[in-house]
This record gives sequence, structure tokens and C-alpha cells, in this order.
Amino acid sequence: MTKVNIRTAGRTGLHGLPAIRARRPFRQVFFPLLCSALISLCGTDAARAQTAPEAAAPAATLSPAKTRLSYTLYSHWFAVLDISTDYLLDSTHYEASMNAHAGGLVSLFMRMNIHSLAKGSVQNGVVQPQLYDSGGFSRHAMRHVMIDYPQSGPRIVIQDPPETDREPVSDDQKKAAVDILGAMMRVLAEVRQTGRCDGTFDIFDGIRLTRMTLRSAGTEAPPNVRKEWSAPALRCDFSGRQIAGFIKGHTTTSLRETHGGSIWFETIPGFGPVAVRVEMEHPKIGKATALLTKDPVLVQ
Repeated sequence: MTKVNIRTAGRTGLHGLPAIRARRPFRQVFFPLLCSALISLCGTDAARAQTAPEAAAPAATLSPAKTRLSYTLYSHWFAVLDISTDYLLDSTHYEASMNAHAGGLVSLFMRMNIHSLAKGSVQNGVVQPQLYDSGGFSRHAMRHVMIDYPQSGPRIVIQDPPETDREPVSDDQKKAAVDILGAMMRVLAEVRQTGRCDGTFDIFDGIRLTRMTLRSAGTEAPPNVRKEWSAPALRCDFSGRQIAGFIKGHTTTSLRETHGGSIWFETIPGFGPVAVRVEMEHPKIGKATALLTKDPVLVQ
């Protein structure tokens, strides 16, 4: 995979974010940006690896309690999304949940609040999803999707309201796909075991199929993070593009283009590899950055 270069020149603002010219009204591009952000944050946890020893932590040293991480997503200098995730990953199973809601000034004129949870098995180090359940208010309506995973691949159990304006994703197309949180657990398992983040996987959220590719890019101090996290970290470059589930009759090519970015994993004592910064290029809104805003904590 060609190394993704997400560094851009020019004026900078809050947390080192560059000035961005919005190409469409914010509401039209925010939901795709949200999906990209969630995927990339989860990308802090899902592909194959071998990097510097300090970038990986043995799974056996981690507490069996759930780890809670809190992030803020910035775009055009503004905080637009607050994201928190709780997860537990051991040698036999995983459980994960994620909450995302509009934050900052955006919350004054846009309502969004999504809660997702997932669980699955781990056999011989291989993560296999079993259930994904996501619901909340987005795109002007309450929405709920539930997916289970028989041997034939992902199966939609609940989709309310039905997404009738989308091209269907065939069983063959999504057969090997996982949900966003399942992808998160796959990456985390591989980073723990090998210290690298190389791999390609498909993510299905009930309406879209996205292909993500990650590549280890060495170690470096992540830019513009809290001082205590400014230490050598595993950098993972990624690229992704939607490959199925487009809006019917949609002719714009921007959603079919590849977008990319980088993730920095810091090894935090007691928690193992943690993503402290995520940068991404969105085809419409430009550069967005998600930062870990609080120290990780253990929760029951």
C-alpha cells in the first residue's frame, strides 16, 4: 500500500488543525465523516503486525476490567463530536461499546446521539464477531440496526427504519465483513500480539461496505497531544473507501474515492496500546483530527 501522507501545509488552528474550506453544508457531510472517524478510531484496534517492542504490550498484563477511552473529534478548528468507548478483550471473548454524540457548537444546531455495542469470541487469537447492535438519533430520525454473524456472514436482524434509498450489499460482498467494533477488537488483538498494524478488512454497518487497509509506519512522537503522551508511538497509516451500499442514483464520485490518515498508538502502563491521536482526510470536509482527551480508566 502506498504510504498515506496526511500532513498539509498552511495555516493552523486549535490543536494544530489546518484551516479547512467546507465544500458542502455541514449536515450533508457530517454523517460520512462520523463513520470515517469511528472506523479510524477503531482502526486503533484491528490488523496484522511486528514493530518496536515498546509499541506492544502483552495481553496477560492487562486488567480483566473494561478499558474506557474518551475522544474529541475536531474539524475546521471546532470540536464536533465526543466519542467514548469501553472494551474488554481476553483470550476467549470480547465485549465493546461506543457512544458518539454531537459536541461543541455543533450540538447547538444538530442533534446526534448514537450508542453501539458488540460482542464476539476469540479462538487461538482469532477475533470473530457474534453480535452488533447500534441505535440512536442520526440523519433526522431514530435509527436501529442489529447484525448477527452466522457462518454465512453478517445478517441484518433489525433495520429500523428500512434503508430503501440504498443499493443493496449482496451476501457475497459482505461475507467476510465485520462491524466497526469487531474491527476495533481485531486490530487491538493484533497490535497487542505483534506490535504492528498491517492488514486489509471490510466493515459493514448495515447499509455501507467500506474497505480499510492499514500499514505500520514506524514509531514517532504523535504531534499535538498531551505532554505525557508525547513519546515514541506506533504510527499506523490507513486508507479506506466505500465499495458498496451507495445511495441509488448517486453520481458524485467523491464518496467512491479513497481517503486516508494516520493513527498513533501509545503504550500506556496498565492499559497496553492506546490510540492517542487519529488524523484523516475526508473527501468533502478536508482534514479532521480525533484526540484522546482523558486518561484511560478501568470500569466494571
